[in-house]
Amino acid sequence: MVILHYVVGSGSSATTYTGAAARIDPPLFLGLGISAKPLFEFFSTPYRTGDAFVDAHLRITAFEPARVVECLALGTIEGRELVSQIAANADCLQVSDSIVLYATSGYEHDLAKTKWQLDVVLFVAQRLAWLRRRLTPTPAELALFADWQSFADSVGFAFDQERVTAFGRHHGGHLKIALETEGQQVRTAVNVRFPHPVHVAFSARRTRLPGFLQGLFGQDIKVGAPLFDDLFLITGHPENVVRQMLAQPDLVYALQNLGLSTTEVQLNQDQLFFRVQEALASSDLLRVCETARITCEALFGRLRQLGPYR
Repeated sequence: MVILHYVVGSGSSATTYTGAAARIDPPLFLGLGISAKPLFEFFSTPYRTGDAFVDAHLRITAFEPARVVECLALGTIEGRELVSQIAANADCLQVSDSIVLYATSGYEHDLAKTKWQLDVVLFVAQRLAWLRRRLTPTPAELALFADWQSFADSVGFAFDQERVTAFGRHHGGHLKIALETEGQQVRTAVNVRFPHPVHVAFSARRTRLPGFLQGLFGQDIKVGAPLFDDLFLITGHPENVVRQMLAQPDLVYALQNLGLSTTEVQLNQDQLFFRVQEALASSDLLRVCETARITCEALFGRLRQLGPYR
């Protein structure tokens, strides 16, 4: 759980909020969204659960709304307690697959109120996770679990089925591959932690800016590969070492492929991180491992050739 202050908007239109948040663990993987029912639905037809109380107070979105209704268990005491708590706080409450957030405008300094808000989000998060565990997996979920388990077994990784996360060591790096949802989007997030930090401070991140604009507002190191230089904004010091380290054909090719298949890639001296807009199959997960291998071997092998830098 956490209490945080954050700002939405900028300038004269900026609004400060105080948020109490609790993580739903394991995530629901239902594409869930629960919020207060708006007065008018202009752009979509709201899903109706058939429960008069829920349909009057809450707006529910999901991959398969009927599956969410099954999860909410509206015919049980536990389910009724949950939807009653959500409805009672719906004007301030936002529920997704992984987070329950209670947000109010301004800075909240009343500790009694923040404690009560934390109690609300913790109750909702824990009750949803408990109800989700009672659901029987669908054939599609079972197929996904089996595919990821097969991948994990083939490379010697552990597989956490509840969190749809595979992790383990691979060619010196520590890999964590996890399924994520955000609204109606499914993503695969990949984190490659290096065995130790690279002894050169640098950052390479996927950017949507055209290559000729990237250097206008700060440093942008070019490695001499036109497509790579157009896809990535590179900063670091010393520039000549960063350039030599990254300008390796295998590494450039691997990162170019990542840059073309996703808009979110970050590489620095500690890790490589990227997200792909889909649930990857085992064959794609093996290619992820190959990208991790190439990255680790290129960075650490190249640095040995260049000599130490402190």
